Amino acid sequence: VRRRYREDLDTLARKLATQPQSTPEADYPWRLSASKREWVDYLAETAAATDYDNFNDAVAERQGWDRHGTYLEAWSCMAKNRKNEG
Repeated sequence: VRRRYREDLDTLARKLATQPQSTPEADYPWRLSASKREWVDYLAETAAATDYDNFNDAVAERQGWDRHGTYLEAWSCMAKNRKNEG
């Protein structure tokens, strides 16, 4: 499992009783090894625990406005690409 931010791996790392590995030279500087079964179970639990109506609002509330801004940039690029496909 690869992530740009270590904190995005912390919950999974605690569940698996392991630590994320730093790979600063890679495109995703944090990695964690999990079996396919562990990954599927984690995703199912996470989906079942989803308790927000609006993802954008939840990001701002739970992860802060800096992270919200990062996601907003990605969403804007995707919207722009979608318009260019039409």
